[in-house]
Amino acid sequence: DGDLAVVLAHQREYGADEKSWRSFVQLIVPLGYTALTFNFRGIGRSEGDINYMESELVRDVSAAIEWLQA
Repeated sequence: DGDLAVVLAHQREYGADEKSWRSFVQLIVPLGYTALTFNFRGIGRSEGDINYMESELVRDVSAAIEWLQA
């Protein structure tokens, strides 16, 4: 609910997903930040096929930002 927001994208290593940020989120939310973690397409319960092309990663992050702004 804070005025400042952070979008946290997981590192693309095997087994990493949005839960990788849980302890960091617990640190920054009390400081007034809104935190959004997400999975890239094809990771975890996200739909689509895994695609590590830079343009697709940017598209996923941009979509997360747009969702957060809405």
